[in-house]
Amino acid sequence: MNKLSTLFCTTLLASGLVGIASRATAQEATYDRVVLIEEFMSATCVPCVEVTPIMNEAVEAGKGKAVSIRYHVNQPQPYDPWYKANPADVEARRTYYSPNDPLEPPHARIDGALSSKDYIIPDAAERRTVKAPIGIEVTQTPYGSNEYNVSVKVTAGPDGLDGDYRLRIVAVEGLVVRDDWKGGKPFPGYNGEVEFHDIMRKMVNSPDGEAITLKPNETKTFTASYTRGADWQANQMYTVAFVQNDDDLAVIQTGFSPKSASGVEHVSVRGFSLGSVAPNPAANAVAIGYTLGATADVAIELRNALGEHVARVEAGTQEAGTYHKGIDLTNIPAGSYILTLRAGDYVASEQVVVVK
Repeated sequence: MNKLSTLFCTTLLASGLVGIASRATAQEATYDRVVLIEEFMSATCVPCVEVTPIMNEAVEAGKGKAVSIRYHVNQPQPYDPWYKANPADVEARRTYYSPNDPLEPPHARIDGALSSKDYIIPDAAERRTVKAPIGIEVTQTPYGSNEYNVSVKVTAGPDGLDGDYRLRIVAVEGLVVRDDWKGGKPFPGYNGEVEFHDIMRKMVNSPDGEAITLKPNETKTFTASYTRGADWQANQMYTVAFVQNDDDLAVIQTGFSPKSASGVEHVSVRGFSLGSVAPNPAANAVAIGYTLGATADVAIELRNALGEHVARVEAGTQEAGTYHKGIDLTNIPAGSYILTLRAGDYVASEQVVVVK
């Protein structure tokens, strides 16, 4: 970010944080807020390297009450592979915030309000203290080999929701690791990063989203679906949904489906792999297939959206080979969960949906 942009951000923040906090008072605030942290960045942007750990820390500090979406842009050089994969959605979102001038990366937004490198963490923390007038619950259910159904339940408080509000649904890939790029030049202007977090893959219900109004205490459920791209990792896909006011750009509430634990914990080890997880969705039990490249102590865990353990299977020490284990889901409530296989140093996860 250049000096002028930094000064502009600082000036806005000095005078605008009260505005950020006060926007929720237009309707009676009822629900705990999930903060949306957006960044426009690029694998060709050197200053973005410093912002990545700040973004990650802001999300982690939220403890489930913050989530990020990172839009890969074509600046300062037009070679970012994630921009090239979906320029239309990136450009639509970029011009939404800046219709007349291209945004210079790194460019951050906290619930729609402009932020900057030194303020991302405190801005997000401040915003979490502001209650939201609606609640959002998001469920993502895989079906077939590369399809996902998405359900977004939006519930209003006693004042309802009336105005120029839009619900936007976004398919996000939690973590892409490109160790093969390390020390090389995969494309001109490459900035050296090998871990890329929370990548916007698709604006599922279009960048424009869909209009939403709610009567007092009303609940509406919106459904959508998307097809996973050939290079999108199945165990990294999750969905973010947020409601934004198109008049003042304020994001009033956000929700997201469970993120794969492998977004933080995945460790690749040669010869080890997590295979089939079926059926999925599952009702009473789920079977897990996996392959060990060497002798290892094996455990399988199931965690809910809050990261709490709800089931664990200790398989003990197993020799190299292919195995199948089951988890009893009889007493597990319906919902989305993260299943994690731990085998020695190998860790891999998959989303599991439980239905009743």
